[in-house]
Amino acid sequence: MRAAPIISLILSVVIGIVAVVFGRSWIDSEAEASRQPTSAEVVVQEVETEMILVAADLIERGDHLEESSLTLVEWPKELLPEDALTNAEEILSDDGAYPFANGLIASGEPILKAKVALRQPRDTLATVI
Repeated sequence: MRAAPIISLILSVVIGIVAVVFGRSWIDSEAEASRQPTSAEVVVQEVETEMILVAADLIERGDHLEESSLTLVEWPKELLPEDALTNAEEILSDDGAYPFANGLIASGEPILKAKVALRQPRDTLATVI
């Protein structure tokens, strides 16, 4: 029998064992590194909020706004729209009636002064088409 195939087989087995041991130690070191806590600290900032009116459900154009269709939620002050309403009394008419929606208001959308009208909006030719 020739010695070359036996030497090649033994060399292959040794290289395979070395590769398995090296790979296993590398995987273990990576797993250990991922388990160690990082030094980064989580910083939680306090955000100033303000209560504003938002739509409780979808409000269609021309729908009568009612107290049940509005809700007060906390909203970050720095993201507060300029003409957002902070309470329902701001939009009541002189006789205490709630106004109409001047456009589509999605659920959770802030109620803006531009989106409410004291009279029901009329359909124009453009909106009919």
